[in-house]
Amino acid sequence: MLIFLALGRCLPVGKMVVTWGEAFSAAAKGVAYGILWYILGALIAGAGYALLNGLVEVPLNAFTLTVVSAILMAVGTTLVMLGVLAAAIKMLSESVAQEVVERLRGETEQG
Repeated sequence: MLIFLALGRCLPVGKMVVTWGEAFSAAAKGVAYGILWYILGALIAGAGYALLNGLVEVPLNAFTLTVVSAILMAVGTTLVMLGVLAAAIKMLSESVAQEVVERLRGETEQG
């Protein structure tokens, strides 16, 4: 079986470079980054929620307060979604890059 790379080379599929331990380590890092994004997004969305429910007094009329609250909640929610997705993509791309580098090193040592 062969894997075709964008470099125009075919590498034989041998032993897997990314072990289960490395995969779970990358997953744990992804979860940790995801939790951080959840916290940050929740703080921003929570500020919007607090403004909307009158938990924080600000000198704004009702319409402006509603718009600002909605914007903060939308920004917080969007930040959570994008941050979690970015963390997953980052961990996956690092694992794939490590796999490619290890396979290319193995090819140059053999050939």
